Amino acid sequence: MEQNELLIKFVELVPRDVHNRKGFSFEKSNYHLLSSTEKYIVDVFNLYNRLNELYKDLERVIIFVKRYPTAKYYESNNIDKLVYIKYHTEVYLHKIHTILEVMKLILNDVYELKIVEKDCTWNKLKNNPQVNQTKAYKIVEAFHKSFEQIIEARHRNTHRALFNNGVDSDLEIALDIYKISDKLALGVDLEFMKIYPPMLVNYELKLHRKKRVDFMQKSNEVAKKYFDMFIKEILQVTILKHAEKTKVE
Repeated sequence: MEQNELLIKFVELVPRDVHNRKGFSFEKSNYHLLSSTEKYIVDVFNLYNRLNELYKDLERVIIFVKRYPTAKYYESNNIDKLVYIKYHTEVYLHKIHTILEVMKLILNDVYELKIVEKDCTWNKLKNNPQVNQTKAYKIVEAFHKSFEQIIEARHRNTHRALFNNGVDSDLEIALDIYKISDKLALGVDLEFMKIYPPMLVNYELKLHRKKRVDFMQKSNEVAKKYFDMFIKEILQVTILKHAEKTKVE
């Protein structure tokens, strides 16, 4: 069965009549009105939506990086093109890592490991025989290995505020000199302008942006393959488990 067919079948399992049940309220959670099987489906459905939105975020970051809008507004707030690209690259690193984290939570819910969400670590999954030999786990493991460098870069950025912007320090210095000179209405030294003319600065910025976009697009292609494989496997397992639970109930 194809992924779209599985998704339609999965969505059809999500309860739609909760508003008709006794005790329903618009002002509070109605989770308690669901059966255990319905709770299982709703929990997986909510995590699926979170994962799907994260992949969309990866695509959105590329759109942001491709264009530097309202330049005057950003520059008046000390956000130049280099800072703008740096910020969105950091966002990209964090989104990749969050995808891994949500994949782990999905494994926890789909295979009913009953690990508290904040404690759902890689080691707990790796050492759990209930999940560590499944196809879905192997896909998450492969995702982790493929994006290991990005995830490590995210950790360095989060915990030690370290970030390799991937640009030559001369470009950063040149950009700062032009920015400060413009802000203070000072002229730029002619000798410096011969070494690093504004046209060269703009060219290198465009080249840097292109490299970032290319890197993200290639990464997204890889992430998409894992995303599709993982979702297809998870949907199949969830639908089968739902059928088993329904028989018991």
